[in-house]
Amino acid sequence: MSAGNRQLNAALNRMAMTQAHWHPPAKALMQRRKAGDDSGLEALRALKRRLSDVVYAALRTDLTVRLPTAVV
Repeated sequence: MSAGNRQLNAALNRMAMTQAHWHPPAKALMQRRKAGDDSGLEALRALKRRLSDVVYAALRTDLTVRLPTAVV
């Protein structure tokens, strides 16, 4: 079993912690999850999953954008 990308996981964790503290939609998600009987860590895990989906979608979009060809 692979442990995954530790640097990416650390970056997602920093993003989630920052958003949970400052970003109103992320704060609302955390409050909704906690109200739904999730622990704080489970709510944070849900936020990290949502952020990872956003990052993955951005990476996929970047792959489809064609860079201009260099003139030689």
